[in-house]
Amino acid sequence: MPADSAVEKPTTTAGRIDRWQRKLLDLSLRNRLLNFKDSKQVIPFVCPGISFLEDRLANQARVRIISLPEQNPIGDRDEKLHLQATGKDLNTEFALAATAVRGPSSDR
Repeated sequence: MPADSAVEKPTTTAGRIDRWQRKLLDLSLRNRLLNFKDSKQVIPFVCPGISFLEDRLANQARVRIISLPEQNPIGDRDEKLHLQATGKDLNTEFALAATAVRGPSSDR
């Protein structure tokens, strides 16, 4: 006897759709979005204002993603030394500067 026959089946369309969605959504540890593991295949994404980014994406605004090593105007400073001297993370400072809105004509 299948396990589904023991459970009462929904009689409404909305109930059936809800049941299908629950069966399709993998909430187990096999789901990589729920069971995230940092590895060599992961690309770090520095975003100090995640709510700002989410709002921009929700409004379908343009978002430009840049590489820290290629675009970092701060130069080749030692990140650990900068953190000790200022108490601020170098990459986070750059990300904040890069996300600063530069006026009404800016598309950032």
